Amino acid sequence: MALFSSHPPIEARIAALASLREGTDHRAIKSTAESLNRATEAFAGGMQSLGRVRIFGGRSMGAVLGALWDRLPNGDLLYHAILAFDVRGANLEGRGVVPDEPVGVTRADLLAGRDPVVEAAVRWIAAQPKRASP
Repeated sequence: MALFSSHPPIEARIAALASLREGTDHRAIKSTAESLNRATEAFAGGMQSLGRVRIFGGRSMGAVLGALWDRLPNGDLLYHAILAFDVRGANLEGRGVVPDEPVGVTRADLLAGRDPVVEAAVRWIAAQPKRASP
């Protein structure tokens, strides 16, 4: 399984990665971006803490608190946190998911149609050993 957070059609990038190393024992890959928050961030952090994914990209924004809206008597809305998301004792709120392999993306990369995060993930997959046939 490979999950990504930006640019060219996700299906095309997943297919390219899946076909790259058929038969390897690589783990899932998740690329993060500074704009990721809430469920996406909690999923990436949880999977990373279990050792199920290798994170590429930038640190996520650290906005994972579960919250509710309440309407006040004057009509205003009060948005208040009701839960936090901890990964093995570390709260992701304000900290974010720290990538295993930080990879930056520049304006020039985007204008040229390059995705350095995916490229780093592809290099990592290609370096993984093939698993033995059953």
